[in-house]
Amino acid sequence: MGQTNSKPSLPHTPTARLYHLDNLRTFLTALVIFHHTAIPFGGLGSWAYTSPHHVQGSSLTLTAFNALNQSFFMGSFFYLSGIMSAQSLKRKESVRGFLKQKWLKLGVPVVVYTLLGPPTQATLIRFCRGEGLDFLKTMVVHVKGLRSVRGPVWYSSLLLLFDTAYSLLPSLSLPNIGFWPTIALDTGSSFLLQVPNPITKVFKPLSVRPGYFPQYAISYNLGTRSGADGSSLLTPERRNALLAASVLSGSCILGLLRSSPERYSLSSLNGNFNLLAFSYVIWNETTGFLLGTSLLDLFGRREWGRRHWGNVGRYSYGAFLVHPVICVGFQVAAEGWKAGGLVKTFFCGILGVTGSWAVAWGMLKVPWVGKVL
Repeated sequence: MGQTNSKPSLPHTPTARLYHLDNLRTFLTALVIFHHTAIPFGGLGSWAYTSPHHVQGSSLTLTAFNALNQSFFMGSFFYLSGIMSAQSLKRKESVRGFLKQKWLKLGVPVVVYTLLGPPTQATLIRFCRGEGLDFLKTMVVHVKGLRSVRGPVWYSSLLLLFDTAYSLLPSLSLPNIGFWPTIALDTGSSFLLQVPNPITKVFKPLSVRPGYFPQYAISYNLGTRSGADGSSLLTPERRNALLAASVLSGSCILGLLRSSPERYSLSSLNGNFNLLAFSYVIWNETTGFLLGTSLLDLFGRREWGRRHWGNVGRYSYGAFLVHPVICVGFQVAAEGWKAGGLVKTFFCGILGVTGSWAVAWGMLKVPWVGKVL
């Protein structure tokens, strides 16, 4: 989520592994797991499991946590993917070899999870609640109603589309228009797309929310233009300006909600041509760029961020793919636990991260699965 028109800040050789990018991706994967864990316990968002004891949006802390994550973590994933795809395409002898690898690594998980993930989640919920097992029937109903990709693999399917376009049609790459014009383009296009397409609406068959698409496309494009280390141009002046825009737009949102509750409600954020919706778009995009580039800069500057974290990063993609099933299992298992949403999010999140990485480790031991992931 930043461009590199200057010299890279970190010395490297063409063969050196830049661990700060792997480590940031690992951190973001764990954050995704905690993000989804928080939703049914008082946060906000779309998730397969609904708690009978907690109302979505009832926890201000978890709601703020989800809102902050939403602003930057998927854009950061696409930015990192743009960096890695650009480097991978340079290493491949042909575009065909690049696309073969991408369609295997991204396309196969999209198909497998879309078919098996949701019915597995539904069956797991019923089993933990003592309602019996009927996976086959659930699977049949799911397949009959299938109209688009499901679950977290919307990211894989959209990334596959970006990678294919980038390798076959490099001339379609967005022009290098500079930092602030990029922010303006992102903000304006996001707002215009959200007017006819509420945030809650998804575009089939990719299951992408149109209002967030500009951030994803621009982040990926910026990643392909970045240097090999993904160094950021987040200067102090730009950081201060983004912070000011984030604070001012956030204050405007809170002020409108408090001063005119009869005119503005939270539902007004979901794709309407009004000041509240426009303020939210400004807040989401400026906060997203601020947090995403700051994290990239932090991991690149600190020794712990550049250090090799062992094989943890090797299993992050597998953990990302299996975490919805793992997290739902722990969430429904905690239904009888009379604890607050924050406490449940913390412990179920830790178990979700640990369990997802453990399952991913086991999956990669299977030769053909390891070849894909």
